[in-house]
Amino acid sequence: MSSLSVWLSKHNLSEYADAFVRNGYDDLELIIDGIATDSTLFDDIMCEIGCTKLGHKLQFQKLFASPSSPPPLCVAPLSTTSVPIKPALSFVSSQPSLIPPPLPTHFNSFSFAPSQ
Repeated sequence: MSSLSVWLSKHNLSEYADAFVRNGYDDLELIIDGIATDSTLFDDIMCEIGCTKLGHKLQFQKLFASPSSPPPLCVAPLSTTSVPIKPALSFVSSQPSLIPPPLPTHFNSFSFAPSQ
């Protein structure tokens, strides 16, 4: 039993296993990559395998859009190594500041009373 057949059985869609293989779609990773690359390919595949049930089409669409449910496809584990990040402004410290200096204190308070 191929990985595609196992995957289809897992999602209660095994009735399409023979149709996929008969139409040359025997590699699940290739199908998912193809649909990700060409959005019209999904409709073509559904037509070729004879999937006319809207519920099944929606299920396939959901499964192909989130390929976390297919069998493992040689995915490298995520690295847990942290990379130190320097402060964003450290590389411009020698550049003149674009932020204006603060106003003198006598401009910081406004008085609307007439001066005497």
